[in-house]
Amino acid sequence: MRILSAERRRIKLLLLALVIKAANDFGTIIKLYLGSLLLGGLSFALLEGRSIGDGLWWAVVTALTIGYGDLSPQTGMGRIVAAIFQHFWAYGMIPLIAVNLLTHVVRDKDKFTHDEQEHMTACLGLILRKLVWMETAVKAVAAKQAVELPPSPTSDDSTD
Repeated sequence: MRILSAERRRIKLLLLALVIKAANDFGTIIKLYLGSLLLGGLSFALLEGRSIGDGLWWAVVTALTIGYGDLSPQTGMGRIVAAIFQHFWAYGMIPLIAVNLLTHVVRDKDKFTHDEQEHMTACLGLILRKLVWMETAVKAVAAKQAVELPPSPTSDDSTD
C-alpha cells in the first residue's frame, strides 16, 4: 500500500509540475492543445468505428464547446472517453489558455522597471548617508553646547 501511495504522490507532483509549466509557457499549452485534440480525435475514431477525419472534427467541435450534435459517441467506452475529454477541456485547457493570454495582455502599470528600481535604491542610499551625516553633525553640535539629546529612534519605534 505504501508503494502505491508513494506512486500516487509522485504522479500528482508530476501533474502539478506539468500544470505549472503549462500555465507559464504558451508553447507547452499549444502542445497540450494539439496533443489532446489528436488523442481525443483518434480515440473517438477508434472507439466509434469512424474515420480519423470524423474523430478530429468531433474533438475540435467538442473542445471548442460548440457541440453541433452531428457526431456523438454511441458506445459506452466512447462516452467515457468523451466525458474525460470534455472535462479535461472545460476544467483544464480552456482555463489554462485564458489565464496565459490574460497574463500577457494585462500589465501591471504600477510595476517598476529595473532602471527605476536601481534609481530608487541609489536615492535611498543617498538619503541614508545624508541622515547619518546629519545625525553625526547634530551630535557634534550638541556635545559642544553641552546639550543632552533624546535617544535616537529605533526600527521598533512606532511612527503613529
